[in-house]
Amino acid sequence: MCVEDAKFAVTRRSMFHWAAVWLAVIQFGCDSVRDTLHKSPEGDWAVTEFDRAVKQLRPEGERVMAEFDRYAKMADELRKNHENDLPLDEKGVRDVLRRVGVGATPAAPRPGSPSPTPPKPFPVPVYSEGYRWPLEAGIVSSEFGQVRGHTRHQGIDIAAELRVPVYAAGAGEVIYAGDKLSGYGNVVILRHDQKTTTLYGHNSELKVRTGQEVKADQVVALLGSTGHSTGPHVHFEIRQNESPANPRSYLPKSRF
Repeated sequence: MCVEDAKFAVTRRSMFHWAAVWLAVIQFGCDSVRDTLHKSPEGDWAVTEFDRAVKQLRPEGERVMAEFDRYAKMADELRKNHENDLPLDEKGVRDVLRRVGVGATPAAPRPGSPSPTPPKPFPVPVYSEGYRWPLEAGIVSSEFGQVRGHTRHQGIDIAAELRVPVYAAGAGEVIYAGDKLSGYGNVVILRHDQKTTTLYGHNSELKVRTGQEVKADQVVALLGSTGHSTGPHVHFEIRQNESPANPRSYLPKSRF
């Protein structure tokens, strides 16, 4: 609906109200927003209006503000340890994908060994239902492609509370659920179509098993800090064939 259809005049207060709604939706840290507003010409008035608007967003507004401030501090703590972060088992992930027919063809068997049965085509050629963020709330502490230590980050890290639910980003089949991929800790890999997979690492507990079919929004794990982890978070990857892709290109815009 346009402003003319709504038939109301835009006042300074309404502008700050909708700005606060937008900022809360994309989950910026409230402390940093307050600092920015405090430096504006409106100063203390702007901060007061921001806090008032955020509290009106929902009945639990004060709790939401405190929650995101806490997540922001958690994300900062995780970032402090990134330079000491150890690499994850990239080869192991690729081997899992190849065994089910995602990516390159598995290596030929040794002479005299029986030939493995080729994997069947996946029943969903192209997944078209869209993907969701794997958590209800949290803050991204590390983006895709960032160089950490001597390796490039293959996914995104989302900081949140220990043991909150980790959700399937889309419907699919569990092609791996275990703790044998070095560095990933307790990890789940879902296959969504012929070439698309998602990965959820560092969980405290797994809620699915290999071979199980899952629905979008189904809980697949509880968030943790297992494996090579800098603190409580989920490491989330999306891959096309074997190649990691930026999850933000597939997820709803500006959720975290």
